[in-house]
Amino acid sequence: MIVSEILSYLQTELLSVSNMEEAIGMKAYMKNRFEFIGVTSPIRKDIIKHSFTLFTIKTETELFELVTNLWKFPYREYQYIALEYLYKYNKLISENSLAKFEYYILSKSWWDTVDGLGADAIGDYFLQFPTYKDNKLTFGLILAIFGYKECVLFINYSTKSIQTPHVLKSVFCFVKTQMSSSFKKL
Repeated sequence: MIVSEILSYLQTELLSVSNMEEAIGMKAYMKNRFEFIGVTSPIRKDIIKHSFTLFTIKTETELFELVTNLWKFPYREYQYIALEYLYKYNKLISENSLAKFEYYILSKSWWDTVDGLGADAIGDYFLQFPTYKDNKLTFGLILAIFGYKECVLFINYSTKSIQTPHVLKSVFCFVKTQMSSSFKKL
């Protein structure tokens, strides 16, 4: 129930301040890969901040239901809001959340969301669950296979990982040999 209330609130607020002139510029800036409703970052952040005072997410299930619903919206502003909710409620994330992050990275991905997911949401995951180092390496391989080398580096940086550059290079080299046609020169 809380998820539908938050979604309704966000839709109402965002649509009330949408600006088609801004949307055209935002879409062009993102190389026409995504649709926008033209809500600038400061206005969007005010709406999010107010939503945090009105509604409280209490469970991981609610968090991921909200984030997944926001991710499915056709307008990019909704994915940005989803990221803000992940950052705000990162303590609700459990050890079993890694697959959800994979979904967010692999759908509607571009530098604007992948960077945030890698540096913040996924980085926080590995800080909260440091015993999942094997998962980190596996997840890094998965991301590298799909070409998200930047995300792996952001995760590494944000967790102040003990993995050295030669370890990361060996991961990328392994993946490169497996998928050589889909990689640019490392």
